[in-house]
Amino acid sequence: MTDSIRDEQLVPVRSEDLIERLDNAYPARCKTPGESEEEHQRYAGIRQLIDELKGLLEEQNAEAE
Repeated sequence: MTDSIRDEQLVPVRSEDLIERLDNAYPARCKTPGESEEEHQRYAGIRQLIDELKGLLEEQNAEAE
């Protein structure tokens, strides 16, 4: 599968590609001035999940080597 086809998919087939897309869509950041505490907590929760998925993927790849 070429990169252009993979980029056009709404939900990537490979877990690694999905995690990368989520990581790019929700980069780590600090609370913004106009953001409510609730909005920031929701964003932080999403970011925490992405970080956990990245860690699991790294662990899985290390075990495969």
